Amino acid sequence: MVTCDACGTENKTGATACEFCDAPLSLGSGTPAVRAPGANTTSALPRCSVCGKEQIPGSLFCDNCGQPLGAATGATTASPVQKPPALTPVATPPSSPVQSPLALTPVATPASSSAPMSPAPVFPGPAVTASPLPTVRLTASYNKIDVRLPPRAEVIIGRGDPTLDVDLSAYDQSSSISRRHACVRIQGGQVSIEDLKSTNGTSVNMQQLPNGQPQALADGDEVCFGRLVLTVRIG
Repeated sequence: MVTCDACGTENKTGATACEFCDAPLSLGSGTPAVRAPGANTTSALPRCSVCGKEQIPGSLFCDNCGQPLGAATGATTASPVQKPPALTPVATPPSSPVQSPLALTPVATPASSSAPMSPAPVFPGPAVTASPLPTVRLTASYNKIDVRLPPRAEVIIGRGDPTLDVDLSAYDQSSSISRRHACVRIQGGQVSIEDLKSTNGTSVNMQQLPNGQPQALADGDEVCFGRLVLTVRIG
């Protein structure tokens, strides 16, 4: 084996140039081997420009001081880093100003008149007068009885009660009339009679009246209060 004096690489016996750095190898007598014709005799190992130590071809940094290697023979230099091209600013169109909303113009409302409104004229209509109540009388020709009922819408007839409208005690010899015997009503010109749950009852034209059920009266009807028979006169 032959050791390269430049890089220390062991080469095969008989080799004339280092297989690693291509430096000429010394023979056994210490004489450098002769390169074959056409071989590169001018090639040398790159050296560090700072410390001067020879470097292995292809190294980017000195293995002794760490400095980057220059463009020596056989040394590769790092390609400079390409800076990205500067960006050309793009002109942006000017923004249009924001339109403020239009102010609303208040609409003037007509002022209300402070003068009081005159009331609507009232035209007098025909005077409404209440129709007079018909006159109702209870009569008996055989004993000259003629009792005129008071002009009221409701007349209570009976015997011996101070709250009665018509007291027939003077004509009731048999005491057959109850204290509150019957009620005569006048409504809308119509005359009716109703028994008030008397003891001996009330009849019209010989027809007994049910308690609490009114019966219309006409001029000339005969009404029997107990045993007292009277004729109705309406006029």
